[in-house]
Amino acid sequence: MEVVRDSAGTSAQLRSELRRIDNKGYGAYKDLKGAWQFPNFSLVCEHVQSDPYAPPSQFSIIIPGKEAKYPKELLSTKLRRTALADYLTRLFSKHVAEKGININSNSSSWSGNKGGALNMSAPDQYVLERTSIFIGEDGKITARVTIELPARGRSVIGEFAETILLDTVPKLVTFLYYSSQNSGLIEKHVLCVEDQDALRDELKAHQLVAFIGNGSLLPRLSGSDNRPMRKEDQPVLFQSPPELQVELRVPNKGIIKGMGIPCGITLIVGGGFNGKTTLLEAIQSGVYNKVVGDGREYVVTDPTAVKIRAEDGRSVTKVDISTFINNLPNGKSSTTFTTEDASGSTSQAASLVEAIQIGSELILLDEDTSATNILMRDRRMQMLVGKKEEPITPIINSIDLLFTEKGVSTIMVMGGSGEYFEVADTVIKMHEYLPACVTEEAKRIAEEFPSHRTREGEPKLGMFAPRVPLPSSFRKSFQGKEKLSVKHKQLLYFGTSELQLAGVEQIAEEDQSRCILQAIMFLRNYIDGNTDLLQLINMLDSEWDSQGLDIISDRKGGNFARPRKFELAMTINRISSLEIK
Repeated sequence: MEVVRDSAGTSAQLRSELRRIDNKGYGAYKDLKGAWQFPNFSLVCEHVQSDPYAPPSQFSIIIPGKEAKYPKELLSTKLRRTALADYLTRLFSKHVAEKGININSNSSSWSGNKGGALNMSAPDQYVLERTSIFIGEDGKITARVTIELPARGRSVIGEFAETILLDTVPKLVTFLYYSSQNSGLIEKHVLCVEDQDALRDELKAHQLVAFIGNGSLLPRLSGSDNRPMRKEDQPVLFQSPPELQVELRVPNKGIIKGMGIPCGITLIVGGGFNGKTTLLEAIQSGVYNKVVGDGREYVVTDPTAVKIRAEDGRSVTKVDISTFINNLPNGKSSTTFTTEDASGSTSQAASLVEAIQIGSELILLDEDTSATNILMRDRRMQMLVGKKEEPITPIINSIDLLFTEKGVSTIMVMGGSGEYFEVADTVIKMHEYLPACVTEEAKRIAEEFPSHRTREGEPKLGMFAPRVPLPSSFRKSFQGKEKLSVKHKQLLYFGTSELQLAGVEQIAEEDQSRCILQAIMFLRNYIDGNTDLLQLINMLDSEWDSQGLDIISDRKGGNFARPRKFELAMTINRISSLEIK
């Protein structure tokens, strides 16, 4: 029988409780639920796993501000508190990894010892709002860990649980007090994050969509490791060409010099393996703040930037792609285009429209991950295959209208064709990882060697009207238990629906994917058939601003990181059971 306590127990009572339930059935651990008061902090058992093989139990560590004693200047804004929480998460998760206990035996027998592991969700290179550690305006720190409560077979091992909860946890908590910190490192981290946010805020005032600071280290350790390339590998540090160099002022570092990419249409050209995609990937990561030492701290991008690509096989529901694709075979509608198996061109057209519907003002494209036929048709192909025979109107015909009519800029990597020279406002050539501004040369070539391509499509863009989800959305994804799981950040399971999110490249971490799934479950309660998708997501964004990430789930876990509204919308749009009015 589960014990229900009206008030917090003491640490001494917790010790007694663990000794009382020693060797009892595993379910006796449920008597630990609730708060336990230690001398300088509280330990709250939020959730107890059902058996030794179930997902681990969840605990919160709560330290009052008067005990943590962080200076008021580190708590003065939400951004500073987020940066401070990020610093503490990195520090605490490192110590958790070093001091965690795991009593798993080598025996595969069900009766062997198991459990004991203590973990905290560890961040990557990005500074995000998280539930692993968060800090209130009064300086109160909430840190969340998971613990695999130890068992022998299916019986409680009270002695080991006592070691974890009454010895290991209090030792770990000491690393969260300000008195234990290197104040200089904390200040450096917090002020660097503040400067990155300020730098991003400066873009619009200077009519820029991206900025890459001089001295930035753009190459990563590998395609699967987001840390910076090692110095011994002699990476090339970024240096702006004179024509594009700008100076921006931030509150702490002062003047920062680097390359400013203006609003409009920008091409990144150059030979293979010279850094074109590396630059674009740095730009697409510029929507997030980075940890000190990442190398891309002063690479910032318009916060609405969305990278899109071809995604053969993705689901699309009632998207108006008629600006780019029309007159489909068999009378299939392109104004309410729907399929569970989109082609490269239809998927990319749908992703572009969906991004603009959610409010993107900067589209990022790479020819290597795009459908060629949605990017361009040269004059020779136009002569061989007339427009009446071709339902696709490539983006090259409307890319300038996206900017002049919708205010949507584009940055595109293009190494195999000069077709875009005529419409580009800025052309950057990468050579050995260094940029040069070659806009005038590209325009001269376009004038000297005209493409003679005929402009196709309507002279005006479509409306990109908002889409309204129906209350019946997602029902087909749930047949029985409503199960959510994340295999990795780009492979999710939403009920019976498998979500392949390789095309949602700006999901930075697995905890964002986990938050996205739970956010969709939360939003189901507000889908009424009248509120459009953007309104729903903006409503949730406002709730997160005022109440924090916990509002989307009854279970207080430490494995959520806040996603942007764009990745949330992109995930929703890829669920095959989505229904649109």
